[in-house]
Amino acid sequence: VSPAFDLQFSTAGYDHSLALAREGTVWAWGNNEEGQLGPRPDSPSTVPGRMYLQGRNPFGTVRSVAGGEQFTVAVKEDGSIWMWGRRTPKFDGAAQQGCLRMPKLENVVSVSAGPAYFLALMEDGRVSVWGKSVGVKCGARRGV
Repeated sequence: VSPAFDLQFSTAGYDHSLALAREGTVWAWGNNEEGQLGPRPDSPSTVPGRMYLQGRNPFGTVRSVAGGEQFTVAVKEDGSIWMWGRRTPKFDGAAQQGCLRMPKLENVVSVSAGPAYFLALMEDGRVSVWGKSVGVKCGARRGV
C-alpha cells in the first residue's frame, strides 16, 4: 500500500525518486545503496517512504529537494541545506544525525542537482554551485 500525501513537487536522482508534500515532508523510493533515501530498513523500495534524519527522528519542514547520482539534497524551511547518500570530497560539511549539513550555505530558497554537484538559489538571488567539477560546468572556474 502506497502512502497518501498531497504532492507539491517531484524529482528524480540517478536511481531514486523524491516527492515533496505540501506540508513539507520528503518521500523517497528507489535504490538506497549509498543511503540516498535516508535511514530505511526497507531499501531498495518501490514504495515511497518518508525521509528521516536517523531512525525515526523527523526532518522538519522542507521547502525544496533534489536528487543527484546516489545522493539527495534538501533545503529546510530555515534556509539550511542537508544531504544524504554519496559524498564526494568536494561536499564538505559536518555530519549530524545521519545527514550532512552544508555549513557554508545559508539562506537558501531552492536547490537543483546534477550527477555530483548541486546548485543553490540564495534569498538574495545569488546561485552557489557545490560539488565535484568534471570540466567546466558553471562559469569559467574549475574545481567549484
